[in-house]
Amino acid sequence: MKIRFLLITIFFLSISLSGFAQKVKFKKGNVLIDNVKVFEFERRNMAHQASFYNPETKDEVIFWNYNLSGTNEYRGDDFIELFFPEQDIKIETTKFLGRTSKWIIKELINQKVINRDGVIDEKKLETFKSKYGENVTERTVRHKF
Repeated sequence: MKIRFLLITIFFLSISLSGFAQKVKFKKGNVLIDNVKVFEFERRNMAHQASFYNPETKDEVIFWNYNLSGTNEYRGDDFIELFFPEQDIKIETTKFLGRTSKWIIKELINQKVINRDGVIDEKKLETFKSKYGENVTERTVRHKF
C-alpha cells in the first residue's frame, strides 16, 4: 500500500513539474525559450567566452567566461565568470565547471533570474550570486617569480 501511494505521488509530481519546464534552444546565434527569441548570442575564444544580447537593443546582458587563471595546462584552478553588465554583478564559481552555457542559461531560468521574456530579475540575481558565487579571484594567491 505504501509503495503504491509512493508511485502515484511520484507520477503526479513528475507530471506537474514537467508542465513548468521551459524548453531552451540555441539556434543560429539565438537563444529561444519555448520557441520565442529572448537573446542573441555570440561565442568567442574557442567557445571559452560567450555574450548574450538583448535582441531589440543589442545591449550585452550576460557575459560568460571560462577562466583558465593563467594556467593553460592545469585545470584545478579554472572557474566560470558570469557578468551581468546592466546590473553590474559578477559571479565567479567553480560549481558550473563542466557545464555548457546552455545549461547555465537553463539554471538561470529555473532559479527565476531570467523570465520567459529574457528580463533579468535583479533580486533573484543577487540570491543566485549568494548561492553560487565563490569570489575565486579574491581567494586565489598569485606568486610572482
